[in-house]
Amino acid sequence: MKVGMIFAHKKWLDPQVNGQALRCKVTKIAKGKIYYRPFYGRHADGSEWLGSPAFFAIEAAERYMGEEVKSA
Repeated sequence: MKVGMIFAHKKWLDPQVNGQALRCKVTKIAKGKIYYRPFYGRHADGSEWLGSPAFFAIEAAERYMGEEVKSA
């Protein structure tokens, strides 16, 4: 795992795509925690469309992080 990685969340579903795992982007790794934000794609101007920030302990990564998603 590294900052900028986009992964499929194991517990959250994307409200825009019925039944599909929410894609999230790692924004920071510090003090034993992984900080991330939901990644909804890009705006018309090319900037990233990110949701509200959240985090989990590095030890809990297997519970929350699914497979890595290719960059969008």
